Amino acid sequence: MRRLYLYTLLALFVTILAPTSVTFSATRGIRIVSKDGQSLDLYKDYHAVVVGVSNYEQWPKLPNAAHDAREVAAKLKAMGFEVKLVLNPTSREMKTLLTQLVYELGSEKDRGLLFYYAGHGETETMADNTNLGYIIPKDCPLLRENPMGFGTHAISMKEIESVSLRIRSKHVLMLFDSCFSGSLFALVRAVPEDITEKSTLPVRQYITAGREDEQVPDKSMFKRCFLLGLDGGADLTGDGYITGSELGMYLSDKVVNYTHRQQHPQYGKINNPDLDRGDFIFVRKVAKVKTSAVSPDDEKQRLAEEVERLKQELERVQAENQLQKQPQVLESERQRPEKEKQKLAAIPPQPEELGKIRIGVVTKLEKKYFYHLREVLGKREDCYLLEVSDPISHSGLDSDTASVLKRRYQIDMIISIRHTFYTPAWWQFDTRLIDISGKRMVKLGVVKFYASHGWERELVKQQIGPIKEMIDQIAQEKGKPKL
Repeated sequence: MRRLYLYTLLALFVTILAPTSVTFSATRGIRIVSKDGQSLDLYKDYHAVVVGVSNYEQWPKLPNAAHDAREVAAKLKAMGFEVKLVLNPTSREMKTLLTQLVYELGSEKDRGLLFYYAGHGETETMADNTNLGYIIPKDCPLLRENPMGFGTHAISMKEIESVSLRIRSKHVLMLFDSCFSGSLFALVRAVPEDITEKSTLPVRQYITAGREDEQVPDKSMFKRCFLLGLDGGADLTGDGYITGSELGMYLSDKVVNYTHRQQHPQYGKINNPDLDRGDFIFVRKVAKVKTSAVSPDDEKQRLAEEVERLKQELERVQAENQLQKQPQVLESERQRPEKEKQKLAAIPPQPEELGKIRIGVVTKLEKKYFYHLREVLGKREDCYLLEVSDPISHSGLDSDTASVLKRRYQIDMIISIRHTFYTPAWWQFDTRLIDISGKRMVKLGVVKFYASHGWERELVKQQIGPIKEMIDQIAQEKGKPKL
């Protein structure tokens, strides 16, 4: 119904030929009108700095980051921003850019200033067990391989905070689409309110793509929802304007929903009484005052712009409809464990090596892990390792599944590994040991590795102690001597 309405409006505006009597005021700068009719001076202008880093020298490349930055820059430019787009900066270039943000772009008091970053991020644990986030320039080394080089090249959130405090522009909004600590220098959340004179007071606002214990994939849902929000989705109060608080709440809701709770964007204002009273404001419609009649050419231009706006609104509705179809895919994935149980029931028994403690390894993609584990346990004559080739999720390891596994494979113990998160930069696994007869489960916890060769051997080294301990317990219960 809504799509039909938009198509009807498009047709109506395209066919209008006669000029109307709507008039516009010639004003300097950007003015807005609140819901109660109050006219407010907002900004002299908008400026934005958009950074995208794809071609990393030592980190995994992010093909979509530069593309996302171009899309964001184009959208902001269409909204009236003066945009500076910077792709693949080095550490020196990034620090120079931040200095320009302070002393050139940020020197104008009556300006709305926006900073957007898409690229890698990193989190470092401090001596007091708090976490400090970093954004990563093109030439930055890896923290684990070269801490000194990392420290001299990466840009910390403390430095970002310093930059935002030194900027003179009254409204500053910074967005970070990267995987680093989301606990951004003591943010204070703000509930969206109607625009008033208070909204024009100074403010520093921040939005990050996720929490500190989450990672952000290269294909960014944060960017997609950000653009949809600027198209009108984030206008939560329906006044024709979008505030930083509205945008933060919109992204927090939509990204969580569309990523099936894998990402939880964080937003808020800096915890500073002199810089947390206002709200960054995106103007989606221009305040109009009747002064003199506009010319037919001006009116045609206005109608063309309105047609373009309606086209963008139609695209936004279509994109939201497409996103709403994703839960159907999720439901299909939820039904997989039951289908896997049915597959297991059809597997014939494997009677060889029945006199030993039989250990089933649910490997799925981790076959090298199986080989390394078999190599480490090779000296034990009391156990036999076999692959359970069908993928069984942790949620599927209930009593029914365990009994099927024991009956069909004659196994005593299960080692189950599951991906909890995967990106081109990080692999994260959760491993559990299950003693089927003793009905015991040991959770070995989540382990995170850089995407590189050799992680399987390292994972076996970390886990071999608890694995041997459970084997010994089973051997003792079966009356076999410990080895």
